[in-house]
Amino acid sequence: MKYDVIALGKWLEFCKIGNYEFFHRHNKPNGVIVFATTTTDELIAVEQFRVPHGHNVLEAPAGLMDEGETPIQTARRELLEETGYGKGRVVKVFKNIAISPGICTETLNIVILEDVQKIGEGGGLKSENENIKVHLIPLHGDVFKYLKKMSKTCTIDLKLLTSLFYGLTKVLCQE
Repeated sequence: MKYDVIALGKWLEFCKIGNYEFFHRHNKPNGVIVFATTTTDELIAVEQFRVPHGHNVLEAPAGLMDEGETPIQTARRELLEETGYGKGRVVKVFKNIAISPGICTETLNIVILEDVQKIGEGGGLKSENENIKVHLIPLHGDVFKYLKKMSKTCTIDLKLLTSLFYGLTKVLCQE
């Protein structure tokens, strides 16, 4: 696809085709989002400050793929760095999912991990100025009450809601 670059940043290009404007992530085009549940059916979420919003966002663990990494390798690395959780089993990988196709070219890979365990510290990388708080959302509890409480102090990311839908479906199908 041929487009004109209007502005170039370290991570993003602001582009135009005719009258249509959009963003393109030019140096690491693919990311991974992790839908991870613990052995006790808790969904792992992270809370961190997001500059574009000006406050904290509650979201699923995620990150950009390093060169040569597979989506599974990235998912395991990011989950451990951000939350301290690891191991577990890979249930499914969905590749090249558009996250906001009307405004950016970025795609994500979704990696679903189950039965993960606490094996490290988590909290994010200090070298990247990450200060991440880990949340364990009990899938057998009142998830909607939890989200309502959290929405008073931070924005809830749509991808987290998608992971909750997966987690709740998993739990309900077990009963």
